[in-house]
Amino acid sequence: MTRAWLSLCAALWCALPVVAWADADPGPIVFTVRVIEASKAAVPSVAPELAPVENELKRLPDFNSFRLVKQEALRLVLNQRGVVTLPDGKPFAITLLDGPAGRVRHKVELPGSTRTQSVAYGGKTIDALPGGGGKGLIVWSTVEPKR
Repeated sequence: MTRAWLSLCAALWCALPVVAWADADPGPIVFTVRVIEASKAAVPSVAPELAPVENELKRLPDFNSFRLVKQEALRLVLNQRGVVTLPDGKPFAITLLDGPAGRVRHKVELPGSTRTQSVAYGGKTIDALPGGGGKGLIVWSTVEPKR
């Protein structure tokens, strides 16, 4: 029995570095990026494509009209940078830093700012950029749940 126990312990000990390494690489993570034009209108409206996030958009101050400008899926692996071009030609970028159990740490680059954040799978980040003529731009990023 002692020999079997030692063999099991040795096998598990040898497998630990492989398991730890496998957990460190989250594999491909999908970020859905929606670029939304927001404005204050006489008649409030939300584009039909934004129905899944309509209730949350309606809670944003200063705006009551929302139009989807573009939506892109960024499928990223560890240390990969994905870019979505904003309507003014400037980049919005996400770099996947890691994805430990339950959370995804990534760097977000907007015109004029960069930050690192950690979001749960299925979670979102919302970034607002000023626009001209009483309009704004909202970049809504969702970390898709792991499949």
